[in-house]
Amino acid sequence: MAAFPKQAIIILALIVTVASPAVMSVTAYQITKNPSLRPLSRTKNDMEIFEGAHVVSAVKAHVTWPTGQRRNFTKQELVKAIRNGFGSHGVNVRIDVVLESGAGPVMVSYTVGVNHFKPQPVHRAADGVKTAVLAYQMYQKQTSQN
Repeated sequence: MAAFPKQAIIILALIVTVASPAVMSVTAYQITKNPSLRPLSRTKNDMEIFEGAHVVSAVKAHVTWPTGQRRNFTKQELVKAIRNGFGSHGVNVRIDVVLESGAGPVMVSYTVGVNHFKPQPVHRAADGVKTAVLAYQMYQKQTSQN
C-alpha cells in the first residue's frame, strides 16, 4: 500500500476543515427542516414561513392581453393605471402581461399570498383592486402580530 505524500494529507485536512461546517448545516437542516440551518441560502422570509406566517410584500396582477383586436388603450397605459390604483392605497404591485393569440377582452386577475382572485374584464379591474388591497392588509396585520 502506497503512503500518501505529506502535501496530500494537508490538502485533505484543509478540504475537510472547510467543508465540515456546511456538511453539518445541511445535515441538521435535512433532519429538522429548519430553514435557518441551511448554509448560505437564507431568504428574507425563511423564519416567518418556518413559523407559519406567510409574508406578502406585493400584490401580483396578471393581465391577459389578446392580440387579435385593436384597443383604445395600450398595455403601458393599463399597467400604469393598475400601478396607480394600488399606489393610491400604498401597496406595491407586480404586473405580468401575457400576450395571447385571438380576440376577446383583456382580462386582469390578482394574487395576494395564497389568495387568487378570478380574472375580470379590464373594465372591471378596478373592482378587484379594493379586494386585493384588503387581502394584502390582512397579511400585513397577521405578520405584525407574529
